[in-house]
Formats: sequence, C-alpha cells, structure tokens
Amino acid sequence: MQSTYPSKKVYPCPSNKGYPILQKAKDNNINIRIDKLFNYIINRECEISEEFKTNKDIEEFYEIIERLEFNYTKESIRILNNENLEKLKIIIYCIKEIFKSNKKKLLLRATRESLINVYDNCKEFEYSYKDTEKEINNFLDYYYASVIKKLEI
Repeated sequence: MQSTYPSKKVYPCPSNKGYPILQKAKDNNINIRIDKLFNYIINRECEISEEFKTNKDIEEFYEIIERLEFNYTKESIRILNNENLEKLKIIIYCIKEIFKSNKKKLLLRATRESLINVYDNCKEFEYSYKDTEKEINNFLDYYYASVIKKLEI
C-alpha cells in the first residue's frame, strides 16, 4: 500500500493540528462570541452556558456591569453610533475575560472612566502603529493586556 504523502514530502499542515485555521476565521469566531455575550447582556434571552458556570457567576458579573455603568438598555443602544457600540462590546467582553480569569479582584479597582480611557488610548496606538512593524494585530488582546496593566498599578 502506498502512502498518501511520500516520505520526502512535508505534510501541508502542522502535525499537531487537524487543519490550519486562518487568522480571519479566528477573528470571526471571537467577533461572534463578543456579539453573543453583548446580546445576552442586553436582551437576557439567549443562553451562554459556556461563558458562565453558575447563576451566581452570572449575577456577580451583572453586578460588576451595573457598578461600572455598562448596563445599557435596548433603547439606549439604538442611539449609539457604530464606533461607540463597538467600544462598548469590546469593553464588556474584556470585563468578562477578566472576570473569568484569576484576576477577578482587579475589577474592584476598575472604573468606567479608566476602562474607556484605556480603550481610547489603545485605539490611538492602533491607528499610529498601522502599517509599521509595531502594528497591532489583535486589538482585543492588546486592550485586555493594557487594562490588566492599568489595574495592577
């Protein structure tokens, strides 16, 4: 029996993965998760069992969102422009990521103003680094790391 890939040929994908995942597919996946979390918070209708383990976690997360004044209603969301809506989604997703990590206590130091200021600063850096060797490839990761750094000070 002859092998599909002769020994002198390299397999087109890394051997520890079944198939390669393009960066665009990864970005789409995270965008879907961000939208799903945001819609759950605003509508409180769909399930996000993979995001939170217990109802206590969900309630604790809502308390944090309310304390930071990111608990928008459907009506208030309608008046936001696309840029501010995207900002809100990223900030809420970042809060969720911190909440789920072992850095949950850092959220006690967080304020609405500090999270928005860090976002705005990160966006400025993203624009200034565009098309340079310092270009930011994943804004969410960059923002998350910046928020953690800010809260640890």
